[in-house]
This record gives sequence, structure tokens and C-alpha cells, in this order.
Amino acid sequence: MNSKEKAYCNQCKGYKDHYIVSQFKKHIDSSDYSNLPVDFADFEWKILFCSKCFSVTIKETFLCSESDLDSSYHLIPVEIYYPEREENSRQKKSFLKVPEVLDRIYNEIIDSYNMSIFTLCVAGIRAIIEGICVNLGIADNTLKDKINGLEINGHLGHYKADILHELRFLGNEALHELEKPSEEEIKIAIDITEHMLEHLYDLDFKKTELQKLKRQRII
Repeated sequence: MNSKEKAYCNQCKGYKDHYIVSQFKKHIDSSDYSNLPVDFADFEWKILFCSKCFSVTIKETFLCSESDLDSSYHLIPVEIYYPEREENSRQKKSFLKVPEVLDRIYNEIIDSYNMSIFTLCVAGIRAIIEGICVNLGIADNTLKDKINGLEINGHLGHYKADILHELRFLGNEALHELEKPSEEEIKIAIDITEHMLEHLYDLDFKKTELQKLKRQRII
């Protein structure tokens, strides 16, 4: 029977036992290659098979004489998984009534975030705000005026409009002043974007569905 090891499974969304169905190791040193930039290097490749969902993962492990050391002065191997593990990735939310074009831009924002392309994230968030305004019939010239139009036309309260202005300022800094936003700023900006999409498009639908269920229960 194949041996097993724990690994994060993208399909199961957690650490699961994986069968090692194939394994190959390679050691090289300066005697093998005269122009090798390190004294030695060890490679290992494994094909892993999830015991729960049967998805396949390739694991590559690399260690060389120049690798970092842990607290006990042991060399630390580098592990790379294919496909890339989604353990620390942000998961996409599923919306019920968000227009298709806005949902597409939202998905691109999350893809950009998970690839650490933060400037594109900000551009996408700005595009979503613009798209919300167009979808709700706000046709002012500048994004500032469009956000104010959302408030004037009753789509947002003053407090939430101010929050969208903060996203606008973040976009101005990233796209016009070329200042790179931090990961924490992007996390909060995406949280706000998700909240706004749910508030503007899904909340009324959920309210209506709740009212229907309550009437059915009473009848």
C-alpha cells in the first residue's frame, strides 16, 4: 500500500491524508556540474493523491547548501505545490443578484489579490464602484460626483457614501500617484466592496425571500 502524508487539499479545503503514488529524488553537487553555484542541491518530486476527493497534486521539495537555517541550524527545505495551494487564498463570495458584469470584475479582483497584484485589485475596486453607479443610473462626470449621486438618490446613506469615498482615495493614490497599497489596505477594501455589493443587490432579495417564507409558515 502507498505511504501517506498530510497536505492541504484545495478541493476539500483542509489538510487531508494524501497517498504518495510516485516519488523521485535527485542529488547534484559540484562534482556533477563544475559551474554549479552551490556546493550541493537535493530535489524531490512527489505525486500526491487525496484520500478523500481523489484530486492529484505534485509536490516539489528543494534544498541546497545555501538554504536558510532554522533555530537548530538545520537547512530549511522549500516546498512548492502544483497547483498552488489555496490555504491562504481569499475565497470568492457568491452573490445572488449582483449583475453579471460586476460579478466578473469582483472575481478578477479576488484573482488579483490571490496573486498579490494589489494595484490591479485597486483598479478593479474602482471599476466596480463606477459599474455600480452606471447600473443604478448615476451618470455624473467624476467618480466623486457619482458616489455623491448614490447618496442623493437614496441608494446609500451618508456614512456608507463616505466609505466609498475612502475607496476612491485609495484608488487615486494607487493609480494616479503610483503609491503601492498594503495588503491590509486591500483586505479592508475588498471587505467593503463585498459589503456594498450585498447591501445594494442581495439584501432586498433576501428580505423578500424571508417574507415569503414567513407567510408560508403562517398559512
